[in-house]
Amino acid sequence: MTYKLLFTTKARKQYIKISKKNKHDGKIIYKKLNEIQENPSNPKYIKVAMTKKYKRVKAGNYRICFNLSDNLDNKIIIVRIEHRRSSYKIHK
Repeated sequence: MTYKLLFTTKARKQYIKISKKNKHDGKIIYKKLNEIQENPSNPKYIKVAMTKKYKRVKAGNYRICFNLSDNLDNKIIIVRIEHRRSSYKIHK
């Protein structure tokens, strides 16, 4: 089953910025987004410790933080795409 990806404004800006800065990293993130879209329940995707409602996945040097929609409309919300150095800081 394929899910629909939705981006927060911040995540969309981050993805565009990364893709313009480094096309290779942009392609890696794009492939990982497709994997998330196909199977968001993959056990490789780690729950974020502070929130428990978000999951995090590695995409090269970047981390993609996403949330499955609570209702049954098959949507995945991409919350954040950050470099690994800054992705482990506590976000509010």
